[in-house]
Amino acid sequence: MFEEAVIPVRAIFTPDAVRHENGHVVVEGPAHGDFKGSPIRFAYRFTLENDAIKALEITA
Repeated sequence: MFEEAVIPVRAIFTPDAVRHENGHVVVEGPAHGDFKGSPIRFAYRFTLENDAIKALEITA
């Protein structure tokens, strides 16, 4: 179940970079929390359409 896998981790994402890349908005930064390998650097790639989020891709 999603809640069991994600909520107990108690991760905090702290963005430290943002850029526009090929029509997307990319936000990057470390996530610290109660999980193996903390901190892990994440990149969130937003696809926007009409000022709303159309898609979101998350990579580590």
